[in-house]
Amino acid sequence: MRLMRVVLLLCLVFLVGCPAGTSSSASSSSPPDSVTFETLLDKARVSPSVDTYYAPPTLKERMNLHKTIPDFADALHAGEVDLEVFKERFKQSGLKLRPIKVDDEDCLVIYEAGPAWRGTGFYVFRVGPAKEVLLQAPHSFHDMHTGDLMLETFRQTKARGVYVNSVHRYRSHPDEDEDALGHPADMAHNTDSVFYMMSIEYLRTVRDALVVQVHGYRDKRLKEAGFEIVVSDGTEEPHPRVRKAAVVLAEQLKGTKVAIYPDDTKKLGATGNTVGRWVTHSKIGAFLHLELAIAVRKGWKADPKALIDLVEVLSGDL
Repeated sequence: MRLMRVVLLLCLVFLVGCPAGTSSSASSSSPPDSVTFETLLDKARVSPSVDTYYAPPTLKERMNLHKTIPDFADALHAGEVDLEVFKERFKQSGLKLRPIKVDDEDCLVIYEAGPAWRGTGFYVFRVGPAKEVLLQAPHSFHDMHTGDLMLETFRQTKARGVYVNSVHRYRSHPDEDEDALGHPADMAHNTDSVFYMMSIEYLRTVRDALVVQVHGYRDKRLKEAGFEIVVSDGTEEPHPRVRKAAVVLAEQLKGTKVAIYPDDTKKLGATGNTVGRWVTHSKIGAFLHLELAIAVRKGWKADPKALIDLVEVLSGDL
């Protein structure tokens, strides 16, 4: 009888200490030790329920990435990545490198090492032969469905990598004003972020890679004009690739009105996008920016064929 009381007491303590719905995944205060491709959005991002904010990489961490990413890009291209060596090198920048399965394919994922969340994003790469395309969702919380969409597009194409932010773009500090200038947690507008360094250092090394970013918008004036997609490359004189993308999308999505910035609209042209600006000024690589209405994002989440076909078409021009 006494033993039964002890057992019951221990069970009660366990239940009180472990409220329903909690686990060691993204709802915890630190990143997990391992993830799967299917659980990346749940485990490799900061749960909105966790009271944490973006923390930038240190100067030492950025300098290490400046040296590590080019070597890593070369190793990916060659199909020979020394896992233990690069684990240690990325660890010096507060990141974990882990093998990950995408269906039956062996890939690699880089995400936050912890112990606390910092909002550095997660990055999945193919090793060996791949199309040099980097799929990016820098606002996966704010722009609903963009993270799911890019992960699925990565899975169904031979794109080299997929990048997804891991903290909400407006979680730079408590009581952040969305209308204020400057949001360090916004991965599309921060040149001191891991996300930015992963982008430009890879492009600087591979040089002919294409970055495709997907965003979402709620602009009433664009909706009133009937546009559901805005295609741009962040410039006032878009590359022929932008016009080609608009034509491909319009043909695939009958009845969907596709705008080209700045021809059809002066809004949402990605002119402040940091990766896009780097590509424009360095003349290295290529950049394509897609703004999608919520209806398009929902449709593509269920069936991303249009984006998959677009990636296939554009990657053939690289």
